[in-house]
Amino acid sequence: MMSGVDLMLELKEREDKLFQAIDDLYKFGRLAPEEDREFKIARQKEMLTQRAKGLPVSILKEVAEGEEGVADLKCKADTTENLFLATKELIQALKLSINTLKEQIAREWAS
Repeated sequence: MMSGVDLMLELKEREDKLFQAIDDLYKFGRLAPEEDREFKIARQKEMLTQRAKGLPVSILKEVAEGEEGVADLKCKADTTENLFLATKELIQALKLSINTLKEQIAREWAS
């Protein structure tokens, strides 16, 4: 079992991780829409290029999204969105962990 001092040090470490995760969430929250916008602009340009070449409208979107540069931008946007969602989950887990540790500290100091 950890001593009261060890528990306090652990609490500080988890709070530091929480604050870092909050910073990351802000960063990913700002980056995700920008990357999605870049992807959509590139896809639209590719669709216009392919349409000018006579490609049927029914397959235009799929062909445009399969173009390497557009696909890379889509991957980048999806990755950032997933990092945003994962960071939200991490924050929730850290908050729960911190609350559990605070309860443990309260029991330790009460005894």
